[in-house]
Amino acid sequence: MCMAGFLFIAACTGSQTQQNPAKQGGPGPQDIKTTQTTGTAPIDGQTPPGTSTLTPEDQGAKAQELLRSGDVEGAITILEGMSATSPKFVGLNDTLIEAHMGYVREIISDRTVEPAVLNGVLYHHYMRILELDPANAEAAAGLNSVKQWYQAHSMTLPDKVDPLVFLPKEETAQDDDATQDSDDEEGESDDEEGEASENEENEEND
Repeated sequence: MCMAGFLFIAACTGSQTQQNPAKQGGPGPQDIKTTQTTGTAPIDGQTPPGTSTLTPEDQGAKAQELLRSGDVEGAITILEGMSATSPKFVGLNDTLIEAHMGYVREIISDRTVEPAVLNGVLYHHYMRILELDPANAEAAAGLNSVKQWYQAHSMTLPDKVDPLVFLPKEETAQDDDATQDSDDEEGESDDEEGEASENEENEEND
């Protein structure tokens, strides 16, 4: 009787084990799905997107180097990344203000850009400066001018502020065109010199 009861219990336990294989060796399908879609853990040892392998000190030094070399966009990109990961880094906000204001001063007099594009970009940077320094008079005056332009043209201001909005890059294409034109002119000059030399040889033979 006892043996029959033991066999019955064992049979029931085996049946439950077969019905729930996930409880033995690890997560079942549902658990695996949750693990894969939760969090921002690195995949195969890779660094998660939006982070840097440099220390905040190294990033700050790199941003300052870019500012000195005139690459304000590159500096802003690094500094805004630091703002997300190391917001309490000493001097970060002051450097961010300096970088955004430097970019504004660089582009504000650019007459080759469509006014709508220019004012849109200026809006994002003025707003970011005032977010960091609400008492910044230069940014406040600039933002007021941008808002007046939008109002005069019956346009709506951007819904969200993106401090990484920059003017579109067109210089590369212009440089390529200039290089091509220069190459064409050199080619024409070489052809003309060749023709002149050939004419001189013919005249000497005659």
